[in-house]
Amino acid sequence: MLAPRHVLCALALIGAAASVAGRVEAQTYPDRLIKMVVPYPAGGPIDITARLVVQRLGPILGQTVIIENRGGAGGALGTKAVAAAEPDGYTLLFGNASALVVGPAVYRFRDYDTIKQFAPVAKVTEGYEVLVVAPDF
Repeated sequence: MLAPRHVLCALALIGAAASVAGRVEAQTYPDRLIKMVVPYPAGGPIDITARLVVQRLGPILGQTVIIENRGGAGGALGTKAVAAAEPDGYTLLFGNASALVVGPAVYRFRDYDTIKQFAPVAKVTEGYEVLVVAPDF
């Protein structure tokens, strides 16, 4: 079960996604299926977190939200697909620092510009990494 803060993050995600559309129309968002792209294979920690968010997001919005796993190239393939999608709020990226910051900084490819093509919406989780070595190393 998602903690209340995760539900709030999900609501913030939808609010920002609706504003990304950039158009003011008479229709109500969302009026069709929403696709959330996870740029990693199914079953990993990012995918599981995205599925927990989507499980609550659909009923809140009254619309179907599906996960599309597009793994490969350290998250770059799925991220590139979302960057190329129409910015209408119906294709969302459930990304992380690797796909949005580390990859573009380390690799020579420049298929997408994370600063120009993405707007941060919500921080869903936070994790830490620790390097542990033997004291005599």
